[in-house]
Amino acid sequence: MTEETTENTKATFEDMPEEELAKFVLDFCDGKIFSSAHISKEQDGHILGMVFMPLSLGALSNYTEEEIKNIGLVYEYYDKAGPRGINDYPMFFSCRMMTSGDWAKASQAIKREEERRKDPENSKLNPILEDLRK
Repeated sequence: MTEETTENTKATFEDMPEEELAKFVLDFCDGKIFSSAHISKEQDGHILGMVFMPLSLGALSNYTEEEIKNIGLVYEYYDKAGPRGINDYPMFFSCRMMTSGDWAKASQAIKREEERRKDPENSKLNPILEDLRK
């Protein structure tokens, strides 16, 4: 029998590279992502940890209050959802987090991308990277 050690490590919340953020925006607009932004404000406080189970199981226990305040969005891809849901929301056994700064940029880019998709003339445009730089 070998002895196995595990370190209690934590991920760092850093801004995403622009290309990764652009992919997030497109995937969000394509309906591939479920996020904390999809949860109604009335239910946010008590259901977030039931939708994103790692939050209920202490995923943020090693983080400072300042680090937690820098989380702008909790999300995961729908294909990672479990077989059951809670209160008409999917349940995830994993989750990803986005910084507040990235979420501010992404949410604006999502709005502009959704507007572009409403107009067929704009469908051939893909200036997401430009939107993220604003």
